[in-house]
Amino acid sequence: MAAPGLISRYARTLIHSAEAKGYGETVICDAIPIAATLLRDAPAPIATQTFFRVSRNLKLLMADEFCGFTRSPCPIGTFEMMCEGTVSGGQLGATLQRAFAFYATQTRDLRFELHAYGELAAIELHAAHP
Repeated sequence: MAAPGLISRYARTLIHSAEAKGYGETVICDAIPIAATLLRDAPAPIATQTFFRVSRNLKLLMADEFCGFTRSPCPIGTFEMMCEGTVSGGQLGATLQRAFAFYATQTRDLRFELHAYGELAAIELHAAHP
């Protein structure tokens, strides 16, 4: 799937999560802001800049940086705190391990693993309640 398709799918997943948490269409559209027709038209692409607004504004609306995907909300500012506490200019692998350890102190609903394959790497995300 090309990047625009992934962006649209992820944006709609965030929107559906807000709906599942009880936020109505009008509240969601006003918070983003976005046209209601874009919510209903699944094939319509969502532009990158619109995705940024969807992600940021729904996190603020729900007061949850995990957008309702975990049992306990992740307070706004957690990502920024993680970045400040873990990014030291060292090697990327060590920085990611510190970030994963930080998130382990914040929730038991998500766990991250880093897998190195020579010069390539993958991050595996485990959700306790997918």
